[in-house]
Parts: sequence; structure tokens; C-alpha cells
Amino acid sequence: MYEKRDNRKQKPDVATLIYGKVPPQAKEFEIAVLGCCMDVNGRAIFEQVLGIIKSEECFYIDAHQKIFAALLRLFNKNMPIDFILVTEELRKTNELELVGGGAYLMSCVSKNVTDANVEYHCRVLMEKYLQREVIRICGTSTALAYEPTTEVFELLDKTSDDLYRLVSNNIQKAPMSILGGIYSVMNRMEEQKLAASDFTGITTGFKELDEITNGWQKTDLTILAARPSVGKTAFAIALVLNAAFAGHAVALFSLEMGIGQIIQRMIAAISGVEMNAINRPKMLTPSEWDRVTQASNTISKLQIVIDDSAGLTEQELRAKVRNLKQKHNTQLVIIDYLQLMSGTGKEGSREQEVSRISRGIKTMSKDCDVATIALSQLNRSMEGGTGEAKREPRLSDLRESGAIEQDADNVLFISEPTPAFTQAHPFFLGKKVITIAKGRNIGTGFIALEFNKDTQKWRDPDKGGPLFNEKTPSQGGWRPLTSQESKDAAAGDTPF
Repeated sequence: MYEKRDNRKQKPDVATLIYGKVPPQAKEFEIAVLGCCMDVNGRAIFEQVLGIIKSEECFYIDAHQKIFAALLRLFNKNMPIDFILVTEELRKTNELELVGGGAYLMSCVSKNVTDANVEYHCRVLMEKYLQREVIRICGTSTALAYEPTTEVFELLDKTSDDLYRLVSNNIQKAPMSILGGIYSVMNRMEEQKLAASDFTGITTGFKELDEITNGWQKTDLTILAARPSVGKTAFAIALVLNAAFAGHAVALFSLEMGIGQIIQRMIAAISGVEMNAINRPKMLTPSEWDRVTQASNTISKLQIVIDDSAGLTEQELRAKVRNLKQKHNTQLVIIDYLQLMSGTGKEGSREQEVSRISRGIKTMSKDCDVATIALSQLNRSMEGGTGEAKREPRLSDLRESGAIEQDADNVLFISEPTPAFTQAHPFFLGKKVITIAKGRNIGTGFIALEFNKDTQKWRDPDKGGPLFNEKTPSQGGWRPLTSQESKDAAAGDTPF
């Protein structure tokens, strides 16, 4: 519905959006900027201008847009820039008379008093441009809001996305000097040195996983993949609870389960009451009911937000995370799961659609400064072997798109240990294998964790995390992959 309107070559004229109002503009500032660029040292000044003004659309007057476009063409050709060359460039494109001829160009140069204030002039010009764009975006949204066929939530998302794109594309982050960078890095290292925690990121709640990852790091995208019924949703819920218990604000986007089912699993994990009993409250003993009530009270105090919208798009996700970041300073986002997200319909194949979603999630993590964990399905092909022929998951098993592997900073697999693997590593018998198949900053390897399906509990084999008190003798389940094993894993020839 929106694409047909967006594909028009010309944007709506802001003058037609609010009748009787003169659109924000700064004609004298536009003339001042163009005059500086066509005067002495025009190319050097134009480089300054390009640091703020990116395109001719930032100018309101049509003639000024054409002049700026000519300046940009000369700049891209590595040619010097002055009044005569700009005049000739416009003559070549038959636009000289359209801008008022050489006389108008000369008048722009003659009105130039000094180029010392060109940066300030550019900023005023950009302020007017941003005002016009806000009017255009909001005016278009207003017109669409009057149409009875408009989907209001799609309209809200589109408006939010357009405004965010306007800000991100035109308000640039200033470059930082090496001195400022050193201060920033050293201050952060000093804070980490004095911090009570031994790791820098958001706790996973599992001792060995924290030691390996140093906690979930902001801006990182971690893919957590497994076949169905292995316990990846329960593991994601454990990560949510562990981070929340550590004082972090967490958002869980569940595209598969409703909020009621998720909360029931949280209650089971904390109370230790089996899911079968929680689903049938009449089966609960008085003691179990007390534990369920206590677990519910505990969960209610945590900073957790759950969104169970079905068919969530990457644009909707980005808008919601931005909002949560502003309101609650959300630091960890978990998506269950990636393949259930919807695309825009423009990508063509499903592989292209998933690739776009994956890139969008990674961009969202960086822009919103949050750690993101996206659950993913694995291809059915990995289940081809049985018994001794059964194999461990590979990066190539990530379902529907190879771009998931490329976009992710970390890729973790949850799987049952194969017979060959448990024969070589008896400690993993009866446990789940968490394989770190890709770790941009943490390396690769595998650890053992225990999972109780009845109570949806995940725990360290040697010592319980924040949710668990049970203790068993430490066996040292973690070991890094050797360089040869890493090569074999990448090629799909895992030693286990």
C-alpha cells in the first residue's frame, strides 16, 4: 500500500501540505554557501560544505539545487571549482538559463562576504531542510491517516522509521581525535577494572559461558541455533532471567509462544515445579503452590519486557527496541526466533528475505547499543545420521540463509553429544553440548550444560547459576577447539 506512494520520483511539496504556511527556508544562507564555493579556493571550501550538506535536496530553491549538483559533479571529477567552471558545467547540461544565467551565478559570488562562517551557514541551511522534511513526513502520514484502508500500525511504524532515517542520515557523528579515543578507552578499562564483576558484558548466568564470552557484549549479534525440542527457547528464557537477576533491563520478542506460556516456563525454572503440574494447577500440592507464588512474586520485580507479536518485521523490531532503549535503557534483546520474522516482500526469495532480516538485526544492535541474541533453526539435513553416523551441527546447517553466519558476531549451537563425542569426553554423557562455532572476539570451543525438560531448568554441571543452588563436583567441561578442529568444523568435518 505504501510502496506505490513511495516510488514516486518527486517527494510531496511541503508547500501543499500546510496551506497558507511558507515552508522553512534560508535563501540568503543558500546563496552565501554557493557563493563561497564558487569563489577563490572553491574546492577546499566545498570539501567543508560536503561534511554537512550531502545532496542538492538540502537546498530549497530549485536553481540552487542545480548549482549545487554542478559543484558536486566537478568535485567528483577531481576538477578545480570556480565561477567559470561552474558556469561551463551548467551550460553542458543545458541548465545555465534555468538557474538565471551567468549573471545570477556572479551575483551569488559577489554577495559572499567571508568564507570563515561557511560551516555555520551550512548548519542553518540544514536546520531548515530538516524542518521541511519533518513537515513532509508528518504531512504524508496525516494524509494516509485519513484513508479508511490504512493499517494504522503499519503507518506508525513507517512514520517512525522515516523520522529515524532522517536523523541518522543527516545528523552525523563527529570524528573523534586519537586523544579523545584514548581517554574513552582508558576510562572504560578503569571502570571495568574497579567493577565488582569479573567480566565486562551482561552475564549469561553460566560460569564457563561467562568466562568464555566475558558476558554478552553491547552491539554484538549472537545466533543461538538448534533443532526443535532441544531446549533453545528454555535456554533463551534462562538467559533472560539471569540477566534480569543481575539488574539488566531485558526485552524478549517471542514470535512462537504467547506471553502466558513464557511466564509459565519462567515460574517452572525458578520454582522447580514441573511444567506438567503448572499446566494443571489442581495437581499442585500446597508446598508447590507456595513455591509457584513465590516465583511469580520474584519475576514480577524484574526488568523484563515481553512482546509476543506474531509476524514481527525487522522494521517493527528496530522501532520497538529504540523505544525500549529510550524508556527503560534496555541492554539485552532476545528474539525467538529469526526464521519466524517477516520481510517487506521486496526481497524475492526467502533466502534473500532472511538475509535482509539478519543484516537489519545486526544494524539495530549497533545503532541501539544493545546486545542481541537471535534464536535460529537448523536445517533438517543434520539429522541424517543415526547412531555412530550422527554428527554435530555445522555453520552450514543454519537454516535458509548463509548471511546469518556472516552477520553474526557469535554463533552457538545446542545439541546432544554424539556417541563418538561422549566416548572421547565421558563427562558430556547425559548433558547438552553448547558449541561455540563462531566467536569474533572469543574464539571457538564447547562446554557442557545440564537441562531438566520437566522443570525447564538449565544449569552448570559444576555449580548452579543465579537460579540454581545444586552443586556437583567440578569436572572441567570446557576446552577450546584446537586449530585443526576449528578448520575441520568450518569445513563441516567435526571430530565429534
